[in-house]
Amino acid sequence: MDEQTSTDHLALREQIVKDWLRVTKRDLDVEEVLDYIEAYDLEAELLDVSLDDDPMSELEALAFNIKSREMRRPDDTQASLLATVATSRPNLDILFRDIERYGELERYRPCLDALNVLDLDQLDILVEVIDKYWRTREFLSVAQNHVTLRNELLEGGRTFSLEDLSDAEKGIDIYKKCMDICDSGFPSLQNMKYVIEENDPRGKDFISMGFGAIRKSLEDDEVFGLLADAIDTDIRNAISHGDIWVDNVENTIETNNPDKSYSLAEFEKEVTTVIPLARFVATLPTVIRARWAAEKSGFSEHTRSEFVI
Repeated sequence: MDEQTSTDHLALREQIVKDWLRVTKRDLDVEEVLDYIEAYDLEAELLDVSLDDDPMSELEALAFNIKSREMRRPDDTQASLLATVATSRPNLDILFRDIERYGELERYRPCLDALNVLDLDQLDILVEVIDKYWRTREFLSVAQNHVTLRNELLEGGRTFSLEDLSDAEKGIDIYKKCMDICDSGFPSLQNMKYVIEENDPRGKDFISMGFGAIRKSLEDDEVFGLLADAIDTDIRNAISHGDIWVDNVENTIETNNPDKSYSLAEFEKEVTTVIPLARFVATLPTVIRARWAAEKSGFSEHTRSEFVI
């Protein structure tokens, strides 16, 4: 490895670590994490596999993923593509399980069905757009908010239920976080809509288009309409303007619109509808890339079932 290649290699590793720290909000020193990764013995980890091993820590998983990616040979395309499918599977399992737990499978089926019939040329376009999106502040915002939603507000991914007024307050926080994810993540849906319609989204700035305009574009679409419909715009607008509160006398969630009052059961339904939407929006770029890798690897018929719910 020449000096310039080595410098670029280390710079990429440092950037990955910095992004990981931003997303996970870990209070760790960048140089210490880089030293840990440098000392991490990937070969030993690959050779010494035991059922008695403790689960990887987040830091071990980071080191494993970085070093396993770095050791791939540039010409080993098929192995790299299949590795993309394999490493995506745990995230997709969690996503699909969450969608099913909330009873929302049918809302997402049209989108995944549409993804499964895209050809390689269409998937190539989507992945090119995703690669550009992954370098934006909007993607970083989605990633950070997604971590907060799952780890803090949903306490590691637990299903939300509204038992009393304190849960209602938490439900408002969850709904707001879900909207933060959708604000920055809905361009992924619009990019996919363009490709499905055999249009080219490259060169389009859907991020600047704004959430309202994108939602309006999606709401009448047979593939994405059910996703746009998952959002209660009255709750979204009330949260955005600080016009929502919990009435501890009537046991309701109120907005400044007198016609928009929600019982605890009604509000629980709205929150549990938007949680899987936010999870799906945040994970969709990974779903698309895994589908692309399955198609490009030549094993698409074998792996196609991995993306069916």
